[in-house]
Amino acid sequence: MDFGVVEGTMILSMARDVPVDDEDSDMNEDENSDDGDEGDATSYQGLGKRKASPSKPDWPENVASSSPSRRLYLRWRGRDTGTGEIYFDASLGFIDFNNYYTSISGTLFSVPGAGRVEFKGRKVDKAPRTQPEPWSAFSEAAYVKAEQSRWH
Repeated sequence: MDFGVVEGTMILSMARDVPVDDEDSDMNEDENSDDGDEGDATSYQGLGKRKASPSKPDWPENVASSSPSRRLYLRWRGRDTGTGEIYFDASLGFIDFNNYYTSISGTLFSVPGAGRVEFKGRKVDKAPRTQPEPWSAFSEAAYVKAEQSRWH
């Protein structure tokens, strides 16, 4: 996902309790290593192994979909494309698809420096043009490493 100002990675779920990894790893990659999965971004092996967040997310009031089967809830982490600053505190949001699944509208509730961000998009191809970055690329450890490299 690249909005021109921020870019990042989303974890999507049909339920509001979007699953997250419990140790800030790359989707619990270690649990998947014995099945030959090398952490390929297109592989979804082991997604069910992640645990839901121990506390309920703070969803804004009235986040209900008129078409629940076309809504995906999400957690987003990313970076500022201008400064390279990583936003490791996951933002909550959702994406709604149109009837033909060819366009979307969505909301991220708390993007650092921007607050609530609404976005729209449309399908342009059957496959992504670029591979998404792993969730761990936007972790607190990645934030510290990037911050240190900017100052040294």
